[in-house]
Amino acid sequence: PLLPTSMILLRESMYFSCVVWLISLHVCDSFSLESPPSTRTPWRTYFLVNSNDETISSCIELQPEDDRPDEDELEILFPTARRYFQFPSSESEAVDSDPIMIRETSFGCSKMGHQVWTSSIALSLYLCNYQDLTKDQSVMELGAGCGLPSAVCRDVLGADSVLATDFWMLSTSEFEKDRLIPENWHGINLEFNICNDASKNANIQQLDFHKPDSIREALQVGKPKIVIGSDLVYYPEDAGPLWNTIEICLKEGDVDQVLLMSPWSPDNREALPEFRQLLEEKGKNGFTVELDEVTVHRDEIGNSVDEFLRMSIALAQ
Repeated sequence: PLLPTSMILLRESMYFSCVVWLISLHVCDSFSLESPPSTRTPWRTYFLVNSNDETISSCIELQPEDDRPDEDELEILFPTARRYFQFPSSESEAVDSDPIMIRETSFGCSKMGHQVWTSSIALSLYLCNYQDLTKDQSVMELGAGCGLPSAVCRDVLGADSVLATDFWMLSTSEFEKDRLIPENWHGINLEFNICNDASKNANIQQLDFHKPDSIREALQVGKPKIVIGSDLVYYPEDAGPLWNTIEICLKEGDVDQVLLMSPWSPDNREALPEFRQLLEEKGKNGFTVELDEVTVHRDEIGNSVDEFLRMSIALAQ
């Protein structure tokens, strides 16, 4: 028997509603994004303590993300992880900035720059406590790795511009065979972390301590007033080239200060004793060098402590 027109219309309407509902479920499932970082729960707290045992800054790491779809070719080829940090936006203990996302890769992708080292957290915290160093200034980071300090200067500390530098392999690159050189993926990941907001004046640049021309080129691009870096004193063969980089920045650029943070123990960084000796010699010959110790405590004061050497270098007045 034929159905009345009203029943046919009702049936078609219900069918259409079900189809729309199912499609919406599929779309939401296929494109379900991670919860916004601002809704994440705190996972770990880092405290920066000076040599007088005073806590001078702190930051929060938010809960790691769950599995998410691959965004680019790097994420298809290499294991990656995303970490979220919140820092104080003023020289106080209030951790109130928007979360900063940093993507980590694997050693096979980026070698030593594949993850966020605690020294970069220590440097970021130190800068948060002395915000006048970077506010409205042009900042250049050496050996940026994943670029956390550069991202903090970009998003939290009000830097006028940021240039994150490091070195990685290009098709035309020629390096000594005994040097540990990241693949080109390292530059791609650094760009992902630093250049993800077109409204910010933040860029990346290849810079090799062993090649003075690349140092001068980066100075021309970034025109920095302050140069920062963390965990750069690693192998003895890099100590001399690192100092040459610092000297070129101070003497040939418009750089007022170079600020470095390094793990304290020479057991972990075999080049540190040689580099400290270099600094002491240079401190007597036209440079002002300041050294002091800071520590990073995880979760609570006295728990899981890492020691760092803060190094500040400038031309003697």
